[in-house]
Amino acid sequence: MISPIGLKSLRSFYNKIPDNVRERTPSVMVYNPNNPSGSSKEIPRRFLLGGVAIAIAAGLIGGCGEQQDSPQPTYSSSKEADPASTSTESTPTARPTPEEIKKLEFAGLTELVSTIEGLDPKKDHNKTRAALIGFINENIKDDSAKIDIDEYGRVYTSKEDIPETMKKVGMNTVQGLSIISKLYGSSVQYDYPLQKKDAEKIMDAYVENFTVGSGRKSLNDLIPDIASYPMNQGNKLFKQLEVGAPLEPIYEAEPKDESSSVIFRRNILNTTEGETKDLLHSDGLNWGNGVFAYQGFFPKGTTKEIPGDTLTEVVVFARTTKENDPTLLNTPATEQQGNATLYETDEGMYITGVIGAIRDVNQDSKIPTLVKGQEVPASQVPQIENYFKSIK
Repeated sequence: MISPIGLKSLRSFYNKIPDNVRERTPSVMVYNPNNPSGSSKEIPRRFLLGGVAIAIAAGLIGGCGEQQDSPQPTYSSSKEADPASTSTESTPTARPTPEEIKKLEFAGLTELVSTIEGLDPKKDHNKTRAALIGFINENIKDDSAKIDIDEYGRVYTSKEDIPETMKKVGMNTVQGLSIISKLYGSSVQYDYPLQKKDAEKIMDAYVENFTVGSGRKSLNDLIPDIASYPMNQGNKLFKQLEVGAPLEPIYEAEPKDESSSVIFRRNILNTTEGETKDLLHSDGLNWGNGVFAYQGFFPKGTTKEIPGDTLTEVVVFARTTKENDPTLLNTPATEQQGNATLYETDEGMYITGVIGAIRDVNQDSKIPTLVKGQEVPASQVPQIENYFKSIK
C-alpha cells in the first residue's frame, strides 16, 4: 500500500517526465532481417568439385547454411532495451511486394524452361551452356556485353582477337550471374516468374556449367541470401537493379599491351590463403599457369541491409580448345582442356567462360590485380583508390 505522501511524490516525478518520453510505447517491434523465421530445409551439398565436396573445399565465403522457404520477419520487444535510449521506435525494413517482383521482366523464359527440362546439366554441357547464354543474351540491354556462340555454346576467336574476346566473354558471364540470380531469387520466394522447382533446376544448371573453384563455392554460399532477399540480391553482387541493365565496372584488369591477353599467373606454389591465394590451383582445380581470364571490379549497391563500402571482384576464366571437336568442351566446367594457349595458338580457338572468383574488395585489399600486365594489390589501383575516396 502506497502512502498518500509516497503517491504524491510519484505523481510529482511522473509530471516532470517530458511528454515525448512519457508517451513512448514500450513494445516497439524491431525487424531483424538476419533471422527470418518460418519453415526451412537443408540445402543438399550436391555440387562436387574434383571429387571433393564443395562444403569442405577451401573457399572465400562461409558455409552455405539453410535456405528459407518462406522467410517472415522476426520481432523482438523493446522492453529489453535501455530505457534511457534516445530512439522512440525502429521502423521495420520494408519487404518487397509481389507487385514489385512482377516488375522483373525476363525474355525467352518459356523456351529456357522447356530446354533445361529436357537436359541433364551434368552431361549435356554444350546444350545447357548454349541455352543459358542464349537466354542471357536475350535479356542483356547492353549490346557490347552480348556474345556470338555456335550451337555448342562456344565462342570462336583468334590469337589476335583474344584480348577483346575475353573482355566480352567476361562481361557476358558477369551479366549472366546477375540475371540468373534475379530469376532464381524472385521465383523461389514468390513463385514468379517461375515455379520454385523450375528456378532451382536453372540455378543448378548454371552453377554446374558456369562456375569453378572458389567462384562455385562463393555462389553456393550466396544462394540462401539470394532466395531470401530477391529484390536486393542484385545489390549483394553489383550496383544493378533492373534485369539486364548495363554494368559499369570501376576497373578491369589490363594486359601488358594490345597484342597480349589478360593472363593470370598466381602463386603457383599455392602457399598463401585468403585474398592472394592461387585461384588456378585451389578448390579442386589444377589448371596451367597461363590462363585467359577477365577480372572486373563492380560497385556494390547501398541499402539499409547492405553497406556500399566494398566492391565485388569477379574473375572469369576461359576454357579453350583449338580443335573443332564438340566433345572436347562437352565436359564439366571444372575440366580445362588446356590445348590452346597464347603462346602456341596461331590459328583460331574455341572458348567458354567460367566464374573462378566472386569476392569482396575493401579499400586495403591485397587481391592481385593486373595493371598493364603488372600485378599490384587492388588497393593500389588508381581507379579503385578513387572509388573508395568518393564514397567516404
